[in-house]
Amino acid sequence: MKFEKFTFFPDIDLYFDRDMYDAKLLIDNIINHDLEYLKFALCINNPINRDQTAVEKWIDNKDNAKQQDLYDIFEERRLSSDQAYEFLEYAKSTGLKLIASVYDEKAVEICSNYVEALKISSSNITNFFLIDKVIQTGKSIIIDTGKSDVLEIEDTINFINSYGKTNHILLQHSPNRPPALSIDWALSGLALLKKKFNLPIGLSEHSNEFTQTVCAISSGVINIEKGIMLDKIHQRGVSDSAHALPISRLKEYLDIINETREAFLKEWHDLKDADFEMRKYSRSGLYAAKDLSKGETYSIENINVLAPEIGISGAEYYNVIGKKVTRDIKKGEPLRNENIGD
Repeated sequence: MKFEKFTFFPDIDLYFDRDMYDAKLLIDNIINHDLEYLKFALCINNPINRDQTAVEKWIDNKDNAKQQDLYDIFEERRLSSDQAYEFLEYAKSTGLKLIASVYDEKAVEICSNYVEALKISSSNITNFFLIDKVIQTGKSIIIDTGKSDVLEIEDTINFINSYGKTNHILLQHSPNRPPALSIDWALSGLALLKKKFNLPIGLSEHSNEFTQTVCAISSGVINIEKGIMLDKIHQRGVSDSAHALPISRLKEYLDIINETREAFLKEWHDLKDADFEMRKYSRSGLYAAKDLSKGETYSIENINVLAPEIGISGAEYYNVIGKKVTRDIKKGEPLRNENIGD
């Protein structure tokens, strides 16, 4: 996977809490939206130190402040090996192209034969042990740069390139999630990442509105990733519900993506015949300000500039002044080239 054209990754992460029925229901919904890719996460062994766990804090979809130990979140969502294979076999059977965030060595081992690309989460950007396992698969690599500084990103890219393999790399900018304000999205980072590293740039979308996506597409990103949950999971206000979409709103979101991208497909000067035909009605032309006789001289007193442009363009006003009238012209009649003489 070379990241050469625009892609959208609907990310179901592990938003099904080990319920294979819900997982398959999510996948079926993705298929029903005629999408090409499916993004998910895979965690077999909990990557968090239980005794030193961070506390995950978020604002749910009803603006309630919530928190939970990060260790417990992973514990509720991580899959057994058997569950992982069941999930992967079903997902692969649908014909969707698979992308996986991996959180441990076993996850890399299990899913590497099923996926097009593997993603390094921002929490693992300094986990070179895990990144080494990802590199060895030869798969394309997505690097989430959330809360990373340039040095961390540079070190990780250099580490990947040091192997001399042909892993294609996509960098994803990952803004802070709600309640972060738009000023905290730091979308200027999209252009900075592109300039600094000369790699394809994407957005791991983290907001509860569509503005972030529209801005990123306008900035020229080649990829958008967006969390997707079943409505019933979203309504529970679980972690990530503040920025993940309920599946019932996926079509609305896809329409926004398509409309925004379409707005940039047509070059500003790429006018169709119909555009040229309509343009003359929104341009000004030259008209006789009074009855003119053959042999008269055109002057500021006897020429008006009015819309629409039927004959000579208003841009020729000063070129016509001082020229001779070649035939009698009625007041209000548009001036044409054959009416102008030396």
